[in-house]
Amino acid sequence: MKKIVLLLCLLFCVTAFAEKSVVLPLPAGASENVPWFAVRKLDKGNPPWTQKHLQKLYDEGAQRVAFVYFATWCVPCRAGILELVKQKEALKNAKVEVVLVNVGEKDEALIGKWQKKIGAESFTLLLDPFRRMTEGFKLIAPGAEMALPRTLVIDKNLKVVKMIGEEGSDWPSILVE
Repeated sequence: MKKIVLLLCLLFCVTAFAEKSVVLPLPAGASENVPWFAVRKLDKGNPPWTQKHLQKLYDEGAQRVAFVYFATWCVPCRAGILELVKQKEALKNAKVEVVLVNVGEKDEALIGKWQKKIGAESFTLLLDPFRRMTEGFKLIAPGAEMALPRTLVIDKNLKVVKMIGEEGSDWPSILVE
C-alpha cells in the first residue's frame, strides 16, 4: 500500500504543472545570433539540419521557433511535449514552430517509437547525441550534463529571446509572449 501511495504521489508531482513556467536567465552569449550548428533529423538519410533549415521555417511564416530539449526518460519533458501536442493548432495559429531536440540519446528506434507513442510526429525531431548543438547554444559547458526540460525560444531575427526551464500552467502560451 505504501508503494502505491508513493507511486501516485510521484506521478502527480512530476506530471502536474507549476503555477508559472520558470523563465531562466540566458547564458552569457546565448542572446547573440544563433550559433552555427549541424544536427540530424530523426529521419534517416537526411542531410544535416542547420541554420539554413531554421531560416526556412521563418521564410515559411514562423514568427518564433521553440527548440524543446528533451530525453525519452524525462517525465517532465514528456508532460510538456504532450501539452504541446494538445496545443499544436493554437501554436500554429500563433506562428510558433516547435522543434524537438533529443539530448544525449543514441537509440534512434527508441526515440522514434517514443515520438509516435506521444503523438508528436508533426514536430521536427532533431538528434543531438553528442550535445554539440546544446553546447553551441551555451546551454552547457563542453562535456557537462544538461538539466531537463529546457526550451529556447528564437525570434525571426535568429536571436534567442527566452529560455524556459520548468513548464507551468502557462505552458505553451509562454512561447508566444
